[in-house]
Amino acid sequence: IEALKFASIWKPGKILDLGCGNCRNLLPFSEKGFECFGIDFSKVMIEEARKYDKKYNMKVILQQASMEKLPFKNKTFDYVVSFAALHLLETEEKRKRALQEMRRVLKEDGLILISVWNKLQPRFIFSKKDVFVPWKIKEKAYHRYYHLFTPRELKRLLQEENFKILKSNILGNNLLFLLTKK
Repeated sequence: IEALKFASIWKPGKILDLGCGNCRNLLPFSEKGFECFGIDFSKVMIEEARKYDKKYNMKVILQQASMEKLPFKNKTFDYVVSFAALHLLETEEKRKRALQEMRRVLKEDGLILISVWNKLQPRFIFSKKDVFVPWKIKEKAYHRYYHLFTPRELKRLLQEENFKILKSNILGNNLLFLLTKK
């Protein structure tokens, strides 16, 4: 839903999706003429993204890579998006490194859109900040790590990494921050 909204208001340019999964969030950008790039640490997800891209006739440049060490030159992208990916990194150091990399590959007047699960949503309000959530695939459960951000914690982290917060939505199941470089 967020991708659809921003794809319709942003001027087409180069966009990078960090933790792109199957690339579904890049579809509205691809349809609006953006030059799309996606990275995911999972080889399996990159394969799924290639299938999705083919199915929807998208032209996305995909690469298996980590958010903490992006394989792109400085100031390459007009936009960087990260939907439900930053919270998968296990330490604050890794999360900071990923934010530094986003900043590095973003053009001076570029925009970053980050969405993470909200610790204050009813499902997690009484949970610890670091949890393992089961994902079921063909009746088998896989436990996946999540760091649950509070709005204050994510805002602090973004400010420490010299981002200017243009907009935020801290209500609901996801925290959403629109950023630019300071």
